[in-house]
Amino acid sequence: MWTTGIITALAGLGSAIAVLWLVRRWFYSMVATARAKLDALAAGRIAKRVDDRARFFGVGSKSAAQLRGNGVLALYETELIFVQLMIDRVIRIPIDAIVEVTTAKSFKGKTIFRDLLTITWRLDGGTETVGLFVVDLQGWLAALKQAQPSASAPA
Repeated sequence: MWTTGIITALAGLGSAIAVLWLVRRWFYSMVATARAKLDALAAGRIAKRVDDRARFFGVGSKSAAQLRGNGVLALYETELIFVQLMIDRVIRIPIDAIVEVTTAKSFKGKTIFRDLLTITWRLDGGTETVGLFVVDLQGWLAALKQAQPSASAPA
């Protein structure tokens, strides 16, 4: 009698592992698709920095009801590009248009209780801000500061 319970439990565990494996495989295929889209947008440029696990928290000009999600963030010589995985969202920020790079505990009322990267840039006569979670926040802050045209100008 108890052997039936063990067999049922093992079958359930096997099914759960199979589902997790399929979800992981699906997620990595989504990342590969986003990377391919990013490569096409980059047109042969080499990224200085890439984060395959960046998370989008929204843009400042839209409501709080924006669809958050994972994506790929890449820094190039002249541009920062974010490609979201689940929806067709691409954010392109020219490096020379960035006016502020900072951190925040939340963005548009959403938080994960970790610091987020916030970037403000000039856009169409005004400014726009994006909130992102990145794995190596301090590394991204340093890379974006170094990429700024004013950072490389002689004093």
